[in-house]
Amino acid sequence: MESFFLDYPAEPGNGDVSGNAAEKELFELLARTSSSLAKRDILIENSENELFRQFLDYLLNPFLITGISAKKIAKETEKQPTKRFDTFTELMEYLFVSNTGTDEVIANIRQFLSAYEPGMREFYISIITKARGSAAI
Repeated sequence: MESFFLDYPAEPGNGDVSGNAAEKELFELLARTSSSLAKRDILIENSENELFRQFLDYLLNPFLITGISAKKIAKETEKQPTKRFDTFTELMEYLFVSNTGTDEVIANIRQFLSAYEPGMREFYISIITKARGSAAI
């Protein structure tokens, strides 16, 4: 499968339930910050953080479509997962190609999310569904 992304460093796999906690904290900091100048400073200070930049790309790039809503992710499905993802990057690459929202896709997403604590799951769902959007940035 052709990658839609630059070569980003590896991120923790499902065995590390903290996932992308540092990136999550940066997004929370941006959301809490009301000053545009302060937000700009946060973005500049973290411009070398490749995963943070990648997550921004997931959110802000209008050409990267997942076709998934929070309602679809919450939907129970009888389909069994057909794919395993070790990283959030792998999941997102899959979603950009398989952006149908079928029960199979939902089962694969739910399996990945099941390895993480609720706060991290909510963060990942907000990225998958682009719910954070540019308003949080």
